[in-house]
Parts: sequence; structure tokens; C-alpha cells
Amino acid sequence: MYRLKQKWLWFSHSFKFRWAHTPLCNRFVKGAFRIGSKSDPFMFVCRSCTWAYLGIAVGLVFFLSDRGVLEEFWYFFVLSGSLTLVMSHPSIYSRWYRSVKDFLRFNLGLIISAVVVSTVTVNFLLGVGFGVGLYALRFIYSKRRNVMKSQACNGCEELPLEKICSGFTFSAKQIRSYEDQATQLYISSGQSPFS
Repeated sequence: MYRLKQKWLWFSHSFKFRWAHTPLCNRFVKGAFRIGSKSDPFMFVCRSCTWAYLGIAVGLVFFLSDRGVLEEFWYFFVLSGSLTLVMSHPSIYSRWYRSVKDFLRFNLGLIISAVVVSTVTVNFLLGVGFGVGLYALRFIYSKRRNVMKSQACNGCEELPLEKICSGFTFSAKQIRSYEDQATQLYISSGQSPFS
């Protein structure tokens, strides 16, 4: 029971920053939606993921309610998906205004839902082919994104300081709170660190 309580305690603190997917400093906070007040936020959620999942949900509802759209306008979805994927290359994507990034992620969600629905209802092999292609591009793009992320903080005035930067103070506050409560839970449980 102790381990379950400990895992729940960690989740109850970490979910507040875990889905932000970005540092929360002034340079990057536009990439996350803040839930709660500016002075005392409850949690942060990745903006791109939110738009992508919204696109998937809207697409599933739309495509499942009118399956003929995928068959009739397949060329539009191939063109739209291709443009979205090209415009989402990390080197290009980083230059877009936030509203364009939001649109690209929403459209990516629509394309993902179109691939899923077409795989199940229209043409299994074509859908699997698109799915494999999307996954391969994700793999290729993630390599470039990792390089860009490793350099993202270059030039920041907080980088050489020996303290937690402003991008991670919210996370650190949640982790400290977890550690305090986990210590109390540990002490009250009578657990031994060697058992």
C-alpha cells in the first residue's frame, strides 16, 4: 500500500508540469497553455499536443460520421498532409508564428485521424503505408529536434548561473513539495529503506 500511495503522491505533483513538454521561462512558455492564474498556476499543458489531440478528436468524429469524404477528397488529404509534414520540419517549424504552429498541429491531428479511419474503413494497406510513413518522418524529425533542443538555451543569461533557471522553477517547486510529503509518508509508514 505504501508504494501505491507514493506513486499517487508523485503523480499528484508531477502532472502539473509533466505535460508542458517545454521549459516555462519567458522564451518558451508560449508553447504551453497555463491552467490557473498567472501568479499561481495550477498546471501547464503542451500547446502543440493539445491542438494535435483536438484535431484527432474532431477528425475522428467528422470522418466516422461521413466516411465518403475520405474516398471523394483523398487528394486533398494527401496534399494537406504533405504540406503539413513539410512545414513541420523542425528547422522550418521553429520559424512560424505561434498561430501557424497551432494550425499545423491541428491539421496534423486531422491527418492522423484520416489515416486511422481510412485504414479501418477504406483501404487497410494504404492506411498502414501512410502510418508507417508518418512514423518514419517522426523518427527523422525527432533527430533534428533533439539537436535543436540541446542548443535551445544557448545565449540565455540564466544558463551560466548556479541555480535553477526560471524555466524549471515551477517544476522544482512541485518536486520539492513531493519530496516533503513523500518523506512524511515514508516516516509515517515505518518502512525501512533496506526492505
